[in-house]
Amino acid sequence: MNIDEVLIFSGIIMVLMLIFIVAIFFLFTKKTIESVRQRREFDFKMQQAIILSQESEREVLANNIHDDLGPQLSFLYRQLQKDIDSNSSITFSSAERGNIYKKLDELISDVRKFSSDIYPTQLKEMGLIQALEQNLFDMHLHIRIRFFNHLETDLNFDNSKQLAVYRITNEVLNNILRHGKPTFIDCEVNGVDDHLQIVFTHDGVPFSQQEFLDLAQSQNGRGCSSILNRTLLLEGTVEFYHILDQYACVNIQIPMP
Repeated sequence: MNIDEVLIFSGIIMVLMLIFIVAIFFLFTKKTIESVRQRREFDFKMQQAIILSQESEREVLANNIHDDLGPQLSFLYRQLQKDIDSNSSITFSSAERGNIYKKLDELISDVRKFSSDIYPTQLKEMGLIQALEQNLFDMHLHIRIRFFNHLETDLNFDNSKQLAVYRITNEVLNNILRHGKPTFIDCEVNGVDDHLQIVFTHDGVPFSQQEFLDLAQSQNGRGCSSILNRTLLLEGTVEFYHILDQYACVNIQIPMP
């Protein structure tokens, strides 16, 4: 074998080795990508399973509170009303009676709020948009509330998606009231580019997107973490920003089917 044949043979061997290395590299890369994809799908399904389990447990608790505790409080309230009857043997003073009625009103209100937080029964009765409006007006009575619904068609969200959006908006409102201390909240609902858009505007302390993301990743930001995780599961976005250093805004966008 002369030198030319040796060089040709060596060249062929090197090319074959290069092809083999490239093939191994692509196979390894493909396998790694597939493994990452499967892992992400598994994590996504696990998150969905956890949320579905939590919501199922909440619904059971909500029904128990609504069916058991609520009627008992209402019964006690009616019994106390008998004190108005002059023939009744109950002898409460006017001040005591007033305090009892006041306390019962607070308990009934708390039960309704607690039941709604566990599982919002009004979501089934009213649908997402009306339940959101009702929740907004029920959350705080001493601040100005305005609600604008510009949707031209009904939402085709399934029950789980409606519930997730409701949870997101509820956490956002809690965040605004707890940290922003506003005197007014405006809520505007729109359909934009095949997305449901819910925008909250208020005059409280502004909250930046970076602050939101930092809290969502910390142990002290469970509310922010819930907002972010649920929004990502719905393949949506949530953005915190402010306008002209006067108004703080939260823009939630969820894809519509």
